[in-house]
Amino acid sequence: MSLAGRITPLRLFLAVWLSVVLVTATNITREHYPAFALVDGAGWRCDRYAEFHSDIFKHTDGHWYINNNIGASTLAAVPLFVFSPILDAVERRSVEKIAAVSATGSKIDTSYSTPWPNREKMYRMARERGLDMRFGLATVVLAMFLMAPIAGFVALLLRRWCVDRGLGEDAAAIFGFAFVVATPVLYRAATLNHNMLVAVATIGAWWFVERTPGAFLPTRAQLVLAGACSGAAVLFDYSGVVTALWAGGIVIARSSDVKNRLAGAACFVLGALPPIAIQLFAQAWCFGDPWLPPARWMGATSFSDRGFNGFDVPALDLALANLVDPRFGLLPYAPLLVFGFFPPPKGSWLSRDVWSRGLLLVLGYLVFASANQFARMQWNTGFRYLSPVLFPLWLGAAAHLTTWRPNIRRGVLVLSALHAFVLATSRTRHVVDDWDKVAGGAFRLPVVDTLARTATGKDMSHTLSRLSGGLVSPDAAREFMVSAWPSVIATTLVAWACWHLLRPSRASGARR
Repeated sequence: MSLAGRITPLRLFLAVWLSVVLVTATNITREHYPAFALVDGAGWRCDRYAEFHSDIFKHTDGHWYINNNIGASTLAAVPLFVFSPILDAVERRSVEKIAAVSATGSKIDTSYSTPWPNREKMYRMARERGLDMRFGLATVVLAMFLMAPIAGFVALLLRRWCVDRGLGEDAAAIFGFAFVVATPVLYRAATLNHNMLVAVATIGAWWFVERTPGAFLPTRAQLVLAGACSGAAVLFDYSGVVTALWAGGIVIARSSDVKNRLAGAACFVLGALPPIAIQLFAQAWCFGDPWLPPARWMGATSFSDRGFNGFDVPALDLALANLVDPRFGLLPYAPLLVFGFFPPPKGSWLSRDVWSRGLLLVLGYLVFASANQFARMQWNTGFRYLSPVLFPLWLGAAAHLTTWRPNIRRGVLVLSALHAFVLATSRTRHVVDDWDKVAGGAFRLPVVDTLARTATGKDMSHTLSRLSGGLVSPDAAREFMVSAWPSVIATTLVAWACWHLLRPSRASGARR
């Protein structure tokens, strides 16, 4: 039996938090706009942000809405509301600068060096309206006070779950940390994304359904909470129905008789109803009909003509693409997860029953993603649709890793973390191009990269020059900003901090 671990929950949480904040991306996703609208006091109406994103569409009532469930946006509005005085002040300064430039007969610089026309258009519109700094700061706020804390909490859940099944506390903490930094969780947690939140809700459902080792059926309280997490998955996106069916199916299948099945199902449904009711209310508020999803009201888009609004019979080529396409496939983004598809070794802390139930979840999402024709557009954003399967596959892979020699295990985890870090920072949405970019010396953290390529970054170089009292010229500040040095320094400091936070005690063993 191992001694108590030195990696406390607080240390683990801080290490994960620092890692996610480090790779914060300034990408404004479609989920941001309803969150902005809520803070503006416009409900979920995105009139102010019309045409900022292709998924913002004009409804028959003359208002603009997002083609997505409102869960992620509503959750994101909370930290944005807390920091709204700062965001408002930043926007006011930007608007004042635009007015001052216009008074001279000039136009505000909206240059953005990017190969993506839609990004250039969105940045230009934001810059012209004085929203560029507000948007950029909003992404940092959400990373620091929403996505990174959620990732840290998930790592703590994984640590606790593994310890309860016989894994040493330090080893469980390392696996919890690696789940975030050595898988696409790092890539997806770097910005607000509903698929990542579906994955988090799925982990919550897993936690309550599989909470007690050896228990045949969860308690009624656990069933209600499992239902609530499943309902939250649906609130974030309708793909969360897979989570609800999986968790509900386990509840029914594991019940001993009809009476227990009915009682368990009733508790599960009781928990799932409130979040689902919120989504139905939002649909009624936005579109006047609670039963039809947002996609039903949007005009024709790419792939929407296939099947029912883009949802067709599962396609083998799309299933394979979700697994192996180098632009968004699961295995190119996380090769280590291939071990999750194989049964855990006999006598493992992860039972084969639990692994097999997890594999059912994987198959469910794979079928869903192969039927959803919009999954063919993932090259726009990188790995997304299979985010909920990361947790069960990671548990399976971790079960195999614990049987490997310590040095080999550490080496594989380091390489996996490095791969995930390259993808999360480069973000070219092709694993080969990501590595080519970094190997070619073009390493910059996402925030730094955005500042290096936009007019906003040029303004910041002048600000830095003024703050230095003229000791550093704007050109020198700009040259430093576009170099790799800020990113190298920040990465080194975070790596050093994580090393000290996660360095286990010598007395602690790998397993009990």
